[in-house]
Amino acid sequence: MSPSLQRIKFRLILTSLLGLLICLGSFALFQWVYAYSDDQCSWVVEGNQVVIREILPNGVAEEAGMLEGDVLKAISGRKVTPRTLGDAQNRINEEGEGRILVYTLEREGRTLQQPVRLVKPFSIASLFVVVSALVAWALGLLVVVSSAQRKVARHFFYLGVLTLLVPLVVRPFLGTLPPWLNVVRALFGSLAVGLLPPMWFHFFLRFPYPFPLRKNKRFLQGLYLVFGLVGVYNLFLGLLLASMDYFKAAADPKQYEAVMGLIAVLIGPKIQLLLTGLIFAAALAGAICFWRGAWMLPASRRRALLPALILASAVLLDWWRSSRWASSSTTV
Repeated sequence: MSPSLQRIKFRLILTSLLGLLICLGSFALFQWVYAYSDDQCSWVVEGNQVVIREILPNGVAEEAGMLEGDVLKAISGRKVTPRTLGDAQNRINEEGEGRILVYTLEREGRTLQQPVRLVKPFSIASLFVVVSALVAWALGLLVVVSSAQRKVARHFFYLGVLTLLVPLVVRPFLGTLPPWLNVVRALFGSLAVGLLPPMWFHFFLRFPYPFPLRKNKRFLQGLYLVFGLVGVYNLFLGLLLASMDYFKAAADPKQYEAVMGLIAVLIGPKIQLLLTGLIFAAALAGAICFWRGAWMLPASRRRALLPALILASAVLLDWWRSSRWASSSTTV
């Protein structure tokens, strides 16, 4: 093996280890350490009372003997009213897995004390995203190991590595991450947002058919510049969100209000629609190049690519569905 090829394979191993660490480590932290704890029931305000509604079947609230219609009066000695409802919910979210809190309830004129064991519900959707990312990375690794000297194979591999960062981006994470970890998440999430869409499009300009546009340096520079700016925007917003505790504790409340106003503008529906549209346009353009390029190949090669074409189209449609849901449910 030539020294240059050895250096390439060393970079492949190093980037794979880093990507796997980020992907699996973030999943473990988000799922079991910093995810919101839950009592598996919902609370609603009715008049001047907080009432229990929609108890999850076989959940911890049901195990504790809570019933729909119970009036929530206090949690572990702290009074719960419509005004303090948000603080009570935040307190529960920040408790650890398995922590037991005593709920004071009023039911038909009687006062009850019900111990409730909090849980961190497992997210099947998050697991599916991680498994999909691991499959994409594994496919890229198989391709590049077989022909590491080919630029298109390395391009495909780096797409797979970037996919390992997708679990940091594709869903709005709800949890109690410390500020430093929010900064790390913003950095790697912005890297994925800024590089994955243009690299996807660029790859399908090369494969399976070499379109002349793949050599247009001005076009490629503009493509990567636009998404680089999207990544910078994402990073700036992530750093702002990570610093909210600092601004909230600042002596001047006007400073906090100003930051909240800026965040509200940055996550406004028009900006989110524009960014989602840009990312989807790059994804769609890559899929179109994939289909168009396959159609220009001999029939035997086209048939061999058919499963990959169908899979790429299915991933694109699923991404569009999930991104629309995520953008419609984004809140500060």
